[in-house]
Amino acid sequence: MNGTTWQINGNKAEFSGESFSAGVDLTRPDLGLQNISQRRSAIQGHVLGVAIESGVAGRTADEKHNEAPTEAYARGNELVATYAPTVDHPVGFQVYWEVQNEDGEAVVVDVTVSVQTPLLETYPKVLVRSTVDCVDCKFHPSNASDEEQAPAAGEEWIVLQRGFSLVELPSAEDENSVFYAEMVHPTDFLDWRQSSAGDAESRTQWRMCDHFMEKGVIRRLRARALFTISTLENRAPYSIAKQELQELATEQPPLTT
Repeated sequence: MNGTTWQINGNKAEFSGESFSAGVDLTRPDLGLQNISQRRSAIQGHVLGVAIESGVAGRTADEKHNEAPTEAYARGNELVATYAPTVDHPVGFQVYWEVQNEDGEAVVVDVTVSVQTPLLETYPKVLVRSTVDCVDCKFHPSNASDEEQAPAAGEEWIVLQRGFSLVELPSAEDENSVFYAEMVHPTDFLDWRQSSAGDAESRTQWRMCDHFMEKGVIRRLRARALFTISTLENRAPYSIAKQELQELATEQPPLTT
């Protein structure tokens, strides 16, 4: 990483490396990483945003959590933000973004969400959301015998199989193609939704958890994204993403405090 770190200024955090940069508005964890650039190619959209459905009747994740974190700090290539439970959102959570391999073949960004509640009974859902401009978007099941899937423009569809999404991002004619892949740990997965606002934008959502939780229990969930550029020297983006999914499936969640 060559000493590259996250920098926090008020409720804004920025990561700036030689080949990758991004920012996070800590009052909007649902938007995740924004203002993203990969090898000087600007990526339009936002990725790995985290929203919580508390499991309490009448409370949805679409009610934005627009509050400043109770604590936020940077630890090298890791950014950690903690959000206390409120009356409207009676589930507290900690989001842990980590940039890895910033100067390598594929930039990897992990997000780990740690969830807890003061309630005696709740069924929280963790939603990881991304929206990017795209040329093409497909879902690749982890079972190699299953065919990749892609939606028609303007449709929403739901995938219940384990796997990863792979999106080709717009690029100039004289530039190599940039690809974005996203996946979650297989044991954390419930379903994956993709919708398209026309041919040029992809909106994805992973839904995780939805299990009984009570006071004193902490549940940790993981998602991974990677940015890679397709060149003759690089492995195919599909192969890189498939390997990352296999590696993620064998990893233990990091401590988030």
